[in-house]
Amino acid sequence: MAKIESLGHVGIYAEDLMKMRDFYSRVLGLEISDEDLEERGMTFFTADKEREHHEFVLMKGRVTRDDAKVIQQISFIVPTFEDLREYQTRLEAEPGVSVERIVSHGIAFGMYSSTQKATD
Repeated sequence: MAKIESLGHVGIYAEDLMKMRDFYSRVLGLEISDEDLEERGMTFFTADKEREHHEFVLMKGRVTRDDAKVIQQISFIVPTFEDLREYQTRLEAEPGVSVERIVSHGIAFGMYSSTQKATD
């Protein structure tokens, strides 16, 4: 039986592509590996440019009502707990972003935050 080995990439639609592009590159530190802002309205990000062209894609065009819940979670892996704490500090410094909690999942820690339209 065929088996999925790993996730290749994920893409999401953005109401404000440039605002989300700034957030994922400046705050989270993902590298922009490619983009076509004029014709297709897409930005490609990577955390490992030596191995992957992109693992994350933003594309303009999301249309939702103001109270719509669109993304439940996106997970990124960091090397150390100290790195997780550094991201907590970065996220808490962003207007409209809140860190709700950091929890232990036994073999990993998770940080949960919400954007309250900060990156939409």
